[in-house]
Amino acid sequence: MLSRLSHKQAAGASVVFTVSAGIFVLLIGIVLGNVFTEGPREYDVTYLANFLRQTSEDLTSMARLHVVTGEQRYREYFDEILAIRNGEVSYPLGYFNRPYWDLVLATGEPLPDSGTTYTIRELASRYGVRDDEMTLLLAAETQSNALVELENEAMDVVEAYVAGGGDYSALEGDVLAAIQRLHGPEYHKAKVRIMTPLVEFQSLVDLAIRELGSRSTDQFLFLGAGLALSLVLALLSAIVSLILAPRDGSQT
Repeated sequence: MLSRLSHKQAAGASVVFTVSAGIFVLLIGIVLGNVFTEGPREYDVTYLANFLRQTSEDLTSMARLHVVTGEQRYREYFDEILAIRNGEVSYPLGYFNRPYWDLVLATGEPLPDSGTTYTIRELASRYGVRDDEMTLLLAAETQSNALVELENEAMDVVEAYVAGGGDYSALEGDVLAAIQRLHGPEYHKAKVRIMTPLVEFQSLVDLAIRELGSRSTDQFLFLGAGLALSLVLALLSAIVSLILAPRDGSQT
């Protein structure tokens, strides 16, 4: 078999194997870089946008509850949500990955404090949000803060009514019963029954994402082994070239 190869052919094959393997390694390195940087970044950026949306929903829910019931605790929750988002109060444990305020409304028991504070801007910088994305994110926060002003104005009216001796219990009839049903313990417990499987679902999704990352890593390692084999072939071609060199010389 070797007698059919010339020194130049073997040397050329070695060069081709080496260059091809080098290019392949470079491309795999680029793909790996994208997987391990862009993948988590995109996930975090999406998560941050969803967090801002959820805090806006939570603020509105607390404002509505306060206006409908006149109970002070809902305004206290409202102020706490805003203080957490503004980085003035530390996040409770599990604040980012569960329907925290639905659970608090149902049980009345907050989770332990994490001792960590972040503003939206700080979280965005931490997650590598790009300038164009940052502009949109901060614009959304500004609009949410504008809505906070409206909500505070409405709650101020309620507090003035309560402070003036207004009595919510004087309200009666079917309308009051409907309002209380959608804003009372029955509603919150029903909401928790919906959210509990969603929390478990999210855990499964997170596990699937981690498993996908693990499988991708294994696949890239397999490809890396293939590249290593191509390098070995390149080396063997070089050795064959050296072996054949004296034969070519003796024939000239």
